[in-house]
Amino acid sequence: MNFNNHLAEVEKITGHKAQNFNAQIFIQEVKETLVFKRFSTNLPQREKLFRDFISHEKNSEIESIILKKYPTIKGKKLRYIIDFLIKKEVLTITYGTQTELYNSLKRTFNCNIGTYPSIFGYTVNETKDSDYSRITNELEMLLNDYFKVL
Repeated sequence: MNFNNHLAEVEKITGHKAQNFNAQIFIQEVKETLVFKRFSTNLPQREKLFRDFISHEKNSEIESIILKKYPTIKGKKLRYIIDFLIKKEVLTITYGTQTELYNSLKRTFNCNIGTYPSIFGYTVNETKDSDYSRITNELEMLLNDYFKVL
């Protein structure tokens, strides 16, 4: 909210000359209060789940459908799911986020998903691997309604 736009109104109502509001100074003053210092340092950072990497408004539902269909998937088959979501443009992986994504997959699936190299060290060959086409076709059918608007 921009308080500086309403200084004349404040003066008229209160009869006192209002000061310009500087948001940066206000934020800095709040950060220096004991309450802010006490609670801001003790807040644990929430660990990301797989859904946090899916950039779709219904990311929780997409994650839930994948978990129900493939509760114990691991290794290169999990990579097929990742590649499917990348092609649908709802998942982006950069060099720095692969480890974070791997850890979120371990938390989300809560089982042995395989090693990091078994997922990210594998180059997908769409034409040679029958599991790839089977999994992507299943996902296409399961998640078809979510990607119609994309």
